[in-house]
Amino acid sequence: MNLVVGNTSQLFPYFKEYDPNILGVSSRNFNYDDLKKYNFDKAFLVFAEQQIHLNESVDFFSKTNVDYTLEVINKLKQNTNTIIIYLSSDMWDLCEGGITLNTPFKNRKTSYIISKEMLKKEVEELRLKEGLDIRIVYPFNFNSPYRRPNFVFYKFMDIIINKNKIQVGDLDFERDIVHPKIIVDRSFNCIGDEIVGSGVLTHVKTFYSEILKHFGFDYNEYVTEHFDNFPNVRKTFYYETQNKYLNLLDDTIKDIEKYIHINTKI
Repeated sequence: MNLVVGNTSQLFPYFKEYDPNILGVSSRNFNYDDLKKYNFDKAFLVFAEQQIHLNESVDFFSKTNVDYTLEVINKLKQNTNTIIIYLSSDMWDLCEGGITLNTPFKNRKTSYIISKEMLKKEVEELRLKEGLDIRIVYPFNFNSPYRRPNFVFYKFMDIIINKNKIQVGDLDFERDIVHPKIIVDRSFNCIGDEIVGSGVLTHVKTFYSEILKHFGFDYNEYVTEHFDNFPNVRKTFYYETQNKYLNLLDDTIKDIEKYIHINTKI
């Protein structure tokens, strides 16, 4: 049996699609006593995946990203073969061009990223001292209809579902964006630490324009851009891989159509 800790994460529905028998539990009400009776092959710790408090202190993030993650690891290690945790491709957000696991970190040292670097150090020590099989996944940007408010993808879902006009910052930049199902697939099949990205750059404004066009909305009619809000501060970097993922637009549209069919009446 496999386990997901963080069943409100936007990744969880894709874990259920990949493995219908996977057990999902809340990270907010995590009770190890309820899990002692199981022997887990893999446990995926995906909680706090949609954090948005970017201006908070290092202590704010480290309580979850370091202290609580280590607490969960130290409980699950008793009955779990492999534990997968998630850091971030933003560990390299001041790099330019292609990156691999061998590329040294170069980033803006936000409180969020500092907490992730702290967690990496702690996990490496655990692996060395106790021989635990803990694998680190560094996902690039991913979005789904399960995104929470205040994220850009949610705003575009608001157009499609509710026909509301929205305001955004500058979207005239490129990102390595990957579909959540790719994150889940690589999480299940990684044999060690792994970066998960598409290997290509997607122009963000064009991507959203094409999504809106498919659903019959004109970008210029429904979207107001404020170029002085949320400026792009990250460099243009991407996952350097031969296995490029090229179906982002089609897979995202299918995702939205499925979500609408299940959750709305339009």
